[in-house]
Amino acid sequence: TEKVWGVPCREISADWGAQRIKSLSIGSAAKHALKKIVTGRTDSQQTSLIESFLYPKYGPGQMWETAAVEFERRGGRLLRGWAVDEIHRQENRVERVVARNTDGQRQSFDASAVVSTMPIRELAQALRPAPDAPALSIASGLEYRDFITVGLLYRRMSPKVSGKARCVSDNWIYIQEPGVKVGRVQVFNNWSPYMVADPDTVWLGLEFFARDDDALWAMNDEALKALAVREMQQLGMADEGELLDATVLRQPKAYPGYFGSAFERFDELRGWLDGLDNLFLCGRNGMHRYNNQDHSMLSARLAAQAIMNGGAGRDAIWTVNIDDDYHEEGKQA
Repeated sequence: TEKVWGVPCREISADWGAQRIKSLSIGSAAKHALKKIVTGRTDSQQTSLIESFLYPKYGPGQMWETAAVEFERRGGRLLRGWAVDEIHRQENRVERVVARNTDGQRQSFDASAVVSTMPIRELAQALRPAPDAPALSIASGLEYRDFITVGLLYRRMSPKVSGKARCVSDNWIYIQEPGVKVGRVQVFNNWSPYMVADPDTVWLGLEFFARDDDALWAMNDEALKALAVREMQQLGMADEGELLDATVLRQPKAYPGYFGSAFERFDELRGWLDGLDNLFLCGRNGMHRYNNQDHSMLSARLAAQAIMNGGAGRDAIWTVNIDDDYHEEGKQA
């Protein structure tokens, strides 16, 4: 946890822990473990104890690629590679959005409703006129953690951890050791065999957590690859001599911070933003909430419903990821 957030656990809001282990108790965890030992199976409804789930053949991005194709097939217009610069409002309504593409071209779009998944800090700073001073100060002070994945392609993992098999059976492995920077290792072969072109190789994703102003984020790709290979060797998980290829992916603002003085006043900021009648916040960064992908999908669905209902029901968006009920809603959806 401290690797992910970069601060001592005592400085992290209890809200984060509550979202990660909703309704879970020591008793229910013990019952779950005993049932598995005795019967060899489980039927837990606790989200923290679920052991299997559906996974897209080519990874989660496949869902959004499919959704984009369907959206455009139905006549929707999707602009890729554009970033929002300005959001113009008149009193309590957003009237237009100004965006720019990778070539620097700018375009203005009239808006009857706006659904925002952009980081709230950037959203507030893009508003014209700006939010009132207290709301803008809170938004500007929100903190984030950035995410780096170093993909390493090996012929096999070390026999020390995988035995005679090419790789371990885990989907991911959490790395607790303080002597290395890697926080988690994903074994993409075990998420879906279709994510690995050659079944006689092993794709590992080493996850590092950083801030956009720290030394780790500042490392160039080659230095990050070297760090990842060295730490896999140090952990005894894979030998450098088995390495075939490597790549680096960076995701800024992957984790909205549940710490800092600004976060303590987040409800004030939320109240101000909810006062914009046709602005709807959803997703992890859009709500500054540690939502998983299913939470984010449901929040977007509820935003769409609220728009169709003339804004009624927008409060339901903020109930997502508060308790376990959303899973039942998701099944019905």
